[in-house]
Amino acid sequence: MLTTCGQLFLFGRPHDVRKALSLRHMWQTFAILVRINQAMKRVFDNPAADAATYLREDVLLLPRAFPLPSGERPLKVACSGALTAIITESGRVFCMGHNAYGQCGLGGAVLVAAAEEEGGREGGGGGAPRAQKMQKADVANVWTPMTPVQGLEEEGEEGGFGAGGKSIKDPVVEVALGFQHAVCCTREGRAYAWGKGERGQLGNGAAVNHNSAFPIDLPVETKVRKVASGFNHAAALTEEGKVWVWGKWQGLSVRSEGGRGVDLYEDQLLPREVEMPGEEEGGKVVVEDVACGHFHTSLLAKAKEGGRERWRLYMFGMRAGVRTVEPTPTPVALPEEEGEGEGEGGWRFGRGGAMMHTVLERVGGSGGIYKAEFEGEGTRFMPVCSEEQLNGKEEGGIGGAAKAPPTRKRVLKYTEGLVHRLALVEEMEDVKP
Repeated sequence: MLTTCGQLFLFGRPHDVRKALSLRHMWQTFAILVRINQAMKRVFDNPAADAATYLREDVLLLPRAFPLPSGERPLKVACSGALTAIITESGRVFCMGHNAYGQCGLGGAVLVAAAEEEGGREGGGGGAPRAQKMQKADVANVWTPMTPVQGLEEEGEEGGFGAGGKSIKDPVVEVALGFQHAVCCTREGRAYAWGKGERGQLGNGAAVNHNSAFPIDLPVETKVRKVASGFNHAAALTEEGKVWVWGKWQGLSVRSEGGRGVDLYEDQLLPREVEMPGEEEGGKVVVEDVACGHFHTSLLAKAKEGGRERWRLYMFGMRAGVRTVEPTPTPVALPEEEGEGEGEGGWRFGRGGAMMHTVLERVGGSGGIYKAEFEGEGTRFMPVCSEEQLNGKEEGGIGGAAKAPPTRKRVLKYTEGLVHRLALVEEMEDVKP
């Protein structure tokens, strides 16, 4: 959580992901024991003596400030299951959390290759994915983000992009986190990835892990303006409005699943360009935004129809409720607002997205934040919080308490993690004319 005055707070489970799901069941069964354990840690830990020790807790129940290196001021934050990334005003990226696959980017050479041959964009191919681990000597968890992601450090001028000290020549402007990998793009449109790459998540043509930033193998002269990441795949949106995807099940060739009776697709080790519906007939579809759920990708595009520009939503990947994959973009009708047709008004993707849905925000008009659960052409849209839930069905106090001044609430921002949700709500006095 990042405040307007530049303070950074952390809460939840920030580190080792191996116990993340079992810990959820522990809360349900032994809640009192977990609370006692956390209380003892807060009593005996001394944050002034050792900030890292102070943060070494399975669960942070309350928001807690944590340090960055001197002179670094946080600008943006991204979170995943057990990984947190911070972009600072200097253009650097700092990561903390689970680091078994190098996803904190502390530096070093390429890790164990999955195959002897590594194919680039010209060589093609790359080896078939197989399990691999980092050496035991590598850091398993990074408790405090004191070392920037390596591979991005090209120092620029004194006091340039960032506040205090030297900035980097091509500062990072966007970062997106998968389950155990990270992708980012810079001000000049370069794209990098690091962490786990056994299913092609790093987009470099081989199923390898990297513990430092490595360029994503996109065509020369491609400039990326946004990146997105799913559980084990990633996507990039270029300045020309084109989308590239890579990673688990992002290929177009069906692979055998041992008689399970479902169609799953090959891993895509190199980025492939997504072909938008309608372009084969000569139409022009320009993608404006991209987002990833755990196992699907969503695109917001503008298309000309009858001399007017309309927004269109496309989704592809694993469908909700059934273990099948749709490899090409499927058009999905956007919700209509009274007084306008489908596709009118403005739209953008919100932050976060769970197993099978994407968060969308309506821009202008009455606004609103929706979840789109991918079911193909019949994809459903649901408000993240209805008007009745947000503002209450009845006015006044409860149980005879004095009535408070009537207020109205609206959701400003909404995001989802692996097993939690978070909303920023604005409360206003309900002044009636």
